[in-house]
Amino acid sequence: MIRLSRTRALSVIVPEILKLRGEKPDDAPVRVAIVGASASGKGHLIQELVEHLLDVTGRKTSVGILALDNYYRGRKEMAARRVPHFDHPDAVELSLAGKHLSEMRVGQRLSIPCYDFPRGERVGLESFTVRPIVLIDGLFGLAEEIRQHVDYGVYIDTDVHSAMLRRLFRDAGPNGRTKQSSSAVLAQYFREVVPSMHAFIAPTAAHADVLVESRYDAAVEAAHAGAFQAQCKARGHVDDDGFLVLAGAQRLGGASRQIDTFLVPKSRAVKGEMLRVREENGAKFLTYKGPLIEGVPGIAARNVTLPIEIDDETHRRLRDDYEIVCGFAKLRTLFHAGSLVIARDSINPLGNFIEVRVPDEHGAPQAHETLKRLGLREPYITESYFDLWQKAVSDGLKAHQPGA
Repeated sequence: MIRLSRTRALSVIVPEILKLRGEKPDDAPVRVAIVGASASGKGHLIQELVEHLLDVTGRKTSVGILALDNYYRGRKEMAARRVPHFDHPDAVELSLAGKHLSEMRVGQRLSIPCYDFPRGERVGLESFTVRPIVLIDGLFGLAEEIRQHVDYGVYIDTDVHSAMLRRLFRDAGPNGRTKQSSSAVLAQYFREVVPSMHAFIAPTAAHADVLVESRYDAAVEAAHAGAFQAQCKARGHVDDDGFLVLAGAQRLGGASRQIDTFLVPKSRAVKGEMLRVREENGAKFLTYKGPLIEGVPGIAARNVTLPIEIDDETHRRLRDDYEIVCGFAKLRTLFHAGSLVIARDSINPLGNFIEVRVPDEHGAPQAHETLKRLGLREPYITESYFDLWQKAVSDGLKAHQPGA
């Protein structure tokens, strides 16, 4: 088995597929399984393969995509069979997909199931024309019922952190694929997807011809995270009257006590990005912050998700794959002035801070001017509280890790 980086994948896989195509009879398709966990990057690799599979004349080779999602049994049959969820292999009629793969002849038209995702049921049949190369797209494309009919297997190797973030950005919200709330996406991911990844999908990697590493690239993919947020802060304290008189800012409710813990995946190191769980008023909220965006002088600019409320089970399962690197408690009071959100924070033992958040990567002058109006002197601080805490720990401050 060959292990490939994502950048090398096409240069190795495409020639292998074309070699198999040249060795096959004209009426026998080359069947290639593209397998990996949910949100591992199967669809992206398949799109690239379709674009790069050229025959010896330089013309595009005819490629068909057989989506195993079409073979989902549907909610009613799953309930009758007591299938727990859609990421379980029993949710897919793999035996029928295997039968269709064994019968394939180039140019043949097969009647395959047509699955309606919004309804969660099959809605009849649709025609599938067998092409010289058939790419099999699905979680279980190397399961026993399928792999005996596969000529070449590609397993996309990802980790929980990568797949979680991609699935969250892909599925959540009114414009997402499933239109679920972010909380529901995360709950389903850790309750159903991760256990199935470990139990049913990852073991099939042993039957692949190549493994393609696909890790979340924060420098590129964090742009999908959500709202853009820029911030800077200064040490000091301003009372309520000072906010109103000096900055025209109105207080948003009372002070709240927050406990922040910062997490990193156990599977690998991450650079620049942050995953934070905040406990406030008896609830827990997860926030993802992408790496600092370069080229923004004097301000910390990141792509940031809105806080996502998570239940205790999601939090517990999250801790299976992540570990706490630091944590601290703070007392926070929020103010707003137009589009600006201003926080008055007291962090023991880091001290008192005023933080200005701007929904614009070019908002540094506005943020700096607000801090000046509040009577806070430079130098202003672009580091996050996480960064400041780590520096303080390295300087001898004893670390506190709530919930560790």
